[in-house]
Formats: sequence, structure tokens, C-alpha cells
Amino acid sequence: MRLFVAIELPTVYKAKLKQLQNKLRTVVDPSFFSFSDSFHLTLAFLGEQPAEKVEQIKEALGQFLFSSFDVTLTDVGFFPSEEFVKVIWIGVKPKEPLGVLEEQIRTALEPLEYKSDKEFHPHITLARVKSKLDKSAVKIIQELEMPKCSFEVTNFYLFGSELTPNGAIHKKLASFP
Repeated sequence: MRLFVAIELPTVYKAKLKQLQNKLRTVVDPSFFSFSDSFHLTLAFLGEQPAEKVEQIKEALGQFLFSSFDVTLTDVGFFPSEEFVKVIWIGVKPKEPLGVLEEQIRTALEPLEYKSDKEFHPHITLARVKSKLDKSAVKIIQELEMPKCSFEVTNFYLFGSELTPNGAIHKKLASFP
């Protein structure tokens, strides 16, 4: 089972990001993109895990508490770079409380042999890019107006993810307040 730990966005902000995707479809050929339907902020991607390990992961994640904090969705960005866009994302600030929570999760999961060598970069995936975008398309995307969205983070979740031909289907397996 593919697993990841994430913060889920409030429904009202998911709708705003869906509107931003629709706007993106009107300014750049939509055949270039695969659009995300599940808006979340990944804190840890655990990858394929045996079903019997799920309870151990839930137990490890339930061992610590965190204080709630506010975050704001910020600007549009690209992975790996503007010159070679594979992912269009929305940034999340401030990084510090998210980084502390990500570190707590990583530490809690270390005994279960979880390791991440990627630098934590808080973001929400808006779309994956199927074909190379030219500079004019990148500029148009950068100029999209991001709706101002701030919310309080009071929970994070363990999700299961099933890959299908139509994209990933995510299911909440546990909540951690």
C-alpha cells in the first residue's frame, strides 16, 4: 500500500485551487497538464508499505503532539525549475512551523526505517506537466493571481494512495490532532 502523511486543505480553499486550475486551462493548452484533484500538503511520502506495517505507522505518528498554527498559500512555483517544468505548485508559508512538524514526523518514523533525503519544500501540487512548456507559457502561469488563502492547521493525516489510469485515489487512514 502506498502511504503518505499530509495536511488536508479546507474545502473552501480546494474550490479556489480548482478555480485556479480552470483559469490555467484557459490560458495554456490543457493537454500539457495532468491536474490534481486531491489538494494536500505532503509532510512525508512513505511509498509502498506492507499492510501489516500500517498500524505501527499509526502508533508512531500518534506518539507526539504539536501546537496548531496558521499557514498561507502564497505564489505559483515550478519543480524542478522554470526551464524544465514538471510540476506546477502553490507555495505555503511560513515554512518554520511546517518544518518542525515534518521533522517530528520524520523522527517518529525513523525506528520504522523511514528516511527522506529530499529537502522539505512545503507546497501543494496544482498540476503535473506532460510536455515541455515554452517560456511564454511559464510567464503566463507565473502571472496567474493566487487567491489569498490562510487557514489553521489542527490535524495531519495518514493517507493511503491507489494509482489508477485516471490518477491517484487517496483515502484517509488516520487523523492526528
